Amino acid sequence: QAGFDKVEFMPEKIPHPETNFRVEAKKPKVVLTQLDKLEEQDSRVFQEIFVNNEYGVLPGELSGKVVLDIGANKGFFSFKALEDGAQNVVAVEANPRVFRDFLIPNFRKEDRVIVMNYAIHSVDGVELTISDNDTMSTIGREGYSVTSKCLETLSNLPGELVLKMDVETAEF
Repeated sequence: QAGFDKVEFMPEKIPHPETNFRVEAKKPKVVLTQLDKLEEQDSRVFQEIFVNNEYGVLPGELSGKVVLDIGANKGFFSFKALEDGAQNVVAVEANPRVFRDFLIPNFRKEDRVIVMNYAIHSVDGVELTISDNDTMSTIGREGYSVTSKCLETLSNLPGELVLKMDVETAEF
């Protein structure tokens, strides 16, 4: 339930068989050097996601599930979902610059994550303008043009789905 996929009971190494046992377990591969790179990109957000668990993810809650990360930004929560045992992640970010400069490079070597550059809206295919305020980008009059996708379209994924949506008060 904690996201380990290879659990093996091993012979114990400390000679107290009545009180000790040994288990080796491995989580699906998340490259730790990548986590260091994320912390360098934004230490405040790294602290919120990986240390403070701001989204309140419970142990085992994401294990084996598909996570739809709306408002992925640089991908911190997507990495956290993988670390917590998510089967796959679909990371959706509206800001084209953040998508291009951070989200794509951060997941270039991770085949369990699909990254998409869309703004979430009530209708597919609408052209919206996204301001470039990095972690606080919003729909506005000046900025980048981005195509919309509705949540219903994106949520037609196979498997048990978990939705994380953080789109700077535009959720409604």
